[in-house]
Amino acid sequence: MRLSHCNLWVFITVITLCSSSAASAQSLVDALAIAYSNSSALNVSRATGRATDEGVGIAKSLQRPKISASGSYGFQDYSFKTTGGAPGVFITHPATVGVSLIQPLFTGFQAEAKIKGAEMSVLAQQELIRDTEQTALLNAATAYVNVVLDATIVKLDEQNLQFLEEQVRAAQEKLQAGEGTRTDLAQAQSSYQSSVSTLASARAALAGARAMFVQYVGVKPGNLSGALSFDKSVPASLPKAIDISMREHPALRAAIYNIDVAQANVSYAEGALLPQVNLQGSFQHATQPTGELRTDSTQVGINVTVPLYQGGGEYATIRQAKEQLGVARLQVDVSRENLRAIVAEQWALYTAASTSIEAARSNISASQLALEGTIEQQKVGERTTLDVLNAENVLSAAKISLAQAEFQRATSLFTLLQSIGYFDADHLHLTAVRYDPRQHYDAVKDQWIGLRTPDGR
Repeated sequence: MRLSHCNLWVFITVITLCSSSAASAQSLVDALAIAYSNSSALNVSRATGRATDEGVGIAKSLQRPKISASGSYGFQDYSFKTTGGAPGVFITHPATVGVSLIQPLFTGFQAEAKIKGAEMSVLAQQELIRDTEQTALLNAATAYVNVVLDATIVKLDEQNLQFLEEQVRAAQEKLQAGEGTRTDLAQAQSSYQSSVSTLASARAALAGARAMFVQYVGVKPGNLSGALSFDKSVPASLPKAIDISMREHPALRAAIYNIDVAQANVSYAEGALLPQVNLQGSFQHATQPTGELRTDSTQVGINVTVPLYQGGGEYATIRQAKEQLGVARLQVDVSRENLRAIVAEQWALYTAASTSIEAARSNISASQLALEGTIEQQKVGERTTLDVLNAENVLSAAKISLAQAEFQRATSLFTLLQSIGYFDADHLHLTAVRYDPRQHYDAVKDQWIGLRTPDGR
């Protein structure tokens, strides 16, 4: 079952939206490319990912040396008086400068655990970025077909209104010629006024759909083409679709990475019970108050700290981390169950919509023939104006049902692709410039110093 050249919205060639900002024709792929670049939710997720990247550098700092400098400068006033002598004043300016260094040698494996957890958090966040990307594109695609659907309904309602207007005119002429009745005219006018109300509601719905388009795509809709073209394949069967979802869906992959994060947190908490070993060194230069004595001091040593009992909080922290690890594992099971249900539901809706489309097309053909026959019979007096109006309503409803079935097929298809992890820029082959979160990560993961972000802030 191919997505490319699928029949979604084939019955619509091009729908021109009445807008003062109408631009050149926009295909669905064009709209998705714009949404990929403009989505505020996606930009927030990307920024969150960049902040998460810095956690690796923070974790690696636990293994790096800590160097500090200190200094002091003062003023001292000595007043003195010798026996039998004159008093005097002695003023000095004592000064001290020093440098100290602490190099962790063994952190109880806490540094290694912290780094591992930070790296897994980065991978999890990268998957969440892709999940947000899929959601943003799904919202944009749904908004796109909503505009197409509502524009189609408006067009059908306008055609129906024109037909009913013609029926009102014909009923008036027949009444004036003595061939019709006031009942026929009243029925035609009633149907016409009902159609006016229906058209107003349809136009209001279209205005709302356009507003949603702006929200999720980022620009006003121009001339939307109803044809869809994705260079991807729908899985051949429901079991295969579920299998792909279990391997590819970014939300599930993020949940699996979170297990590794939780496991690293357990290891970090357990490290609080192990010894800490640091290499310490210092150098100090001091000038004594007399100004004549200067001293230099250098110290180097190994500092070993063995925790014995720290109030019990460290044990509670370990138990808490283990419970959180259990939660992370359970969350993976929940994610799998949710994905199975969504894939099965959307597969069923997609299949049912395809069947409904064929039925709706057959219904349109039959309703069209019925209307034409009713009109001919009305001309010879075998059918009434009410019969014609009813036949037209049946035909109009059949056309709207086809549009709605096409809409349902499109939205279920989009959601099906999203639920198996295929509704992202790469799988849809969007022309937008790709955002690669690994570029920022590679730029900051081993950075020792620097205040500016890679983009210059």
